[in-house]
Amino acid sequence: MFALVKYLFGNRESGACPTGETRRAALDILDEAYARGELTREAYLQKRDDLNQK
Repeated sequence: MFALVKYLFGNRESGACPTGETRRAALDILDEAYARGELTREAYLQKRDDLNQK
């Protein structure tokens, strides 16, 4: 999870915003974590919704 957060927000200092490609990668990581059983359904849905709102 730390790597995901660092990846998503690491470029904030330079004013760069996550692109659609970055968002897709984050959703893929989230999907994989859910598939491995690392997240509850509720946590997965909340995180997915959070990523889709940006």
